[in-house]
Amino acid sequence: RETTHLLRASVAAVRPDCVDVSVQGKDVGRLRRLAGRPGRDKGGGPRTTFRLDRDETSNGTGLLLQNLVNFFTLDIPSFSVESAGAKTPSLTADTDRSARRRRMQSSITRLDPPPRFRDVAEDDLFGPPSSSSPFPADLPPGCDPETLRREYAALNVDQRAAVLRVASAEDFALVQGLPGTGKSATVSFAARLLVSRGKRVLLSSYTHSAVDNLMCKLLDGGMRGTPTGGAAPPLSPVVRIGRESSCHPRVRPVIAENLAVELERGAVGPSSSSDRAVDRPSVDRL
Repeated sequence: RETTHLLRASVAAVRPDCVDVSVQGKDVGRLRRLAGRPGRDKGGGPRTTFRLDRDETSNGTGLLLQNLVNFFTLDIPSFSVESAGAKTPSLTADTDRSARRRRMQSSITRLDPPPRFRDVAEDDLFGPPSSSSPFPADLPPGCDPETLRREYAALNVDQRAAVLRVASAEDFALVQGLPGTGKSATVSFAARLLVSRGKRVLLSSYTHSAVDNLMCKLLDGGMRGTPTGGAAPPLSPVVRIGRESSCHPRVRPVIAENLAVELERGAVGPSSSSDRAVDRPSVDRL
């Protein structure tokens, strides 16, 4: 019968013949008992096998919970032992951003004030953003109005209503639906529509798979690299932030570091001997 023992630890060092781990004080005795079981030495019977797995769930959940706490406690000044009795900057400072955060917090949690929406007709979604500002001259592939108009007509009634709500929102819009009802398709289409109207869109989630699912839909919608007209590689209209090991293989070419490498190679040139610029790319170029 196999027995599994779970311990949370941090890898302190990796050597050719061993791995050093650091555990909490309450787990030291338990780890020593496991490591000292009979059979660990050669010729002593079955060996005790240890397996190390990266714990990404606790870190991601902790960050998510901390963000929620920060959002719901904006009106509570931050406190630390060092700042006791001293005036320190807080999220409640009287700035335009702080006022907007407080308004958003109250609007989301208490609907007071309610979120604001503009009057936007369906035909207006595919016209210029305003009479004084035409469409951006460098629209990415997959974001041209005629393509979006055809795809919009193929959406169902609820999806079209959600897209219209997102496009007309001045504060925020919530799209809710059961699994399989087309939320991801709606969000990816809305993102492309906003880009066609000159907006920059940030897609975020607390799971890598959710972000990659949306990224794949954007790529399937045509948002791929556009030629630069020179020796430099095509520019990508989408950028994925994250570690390559955590991303879907389809989106790895558009990871920020990989895009920076390609840009550096194009800037340095194939015949240049300056390879260090490629080994340490500057993501700021994106």
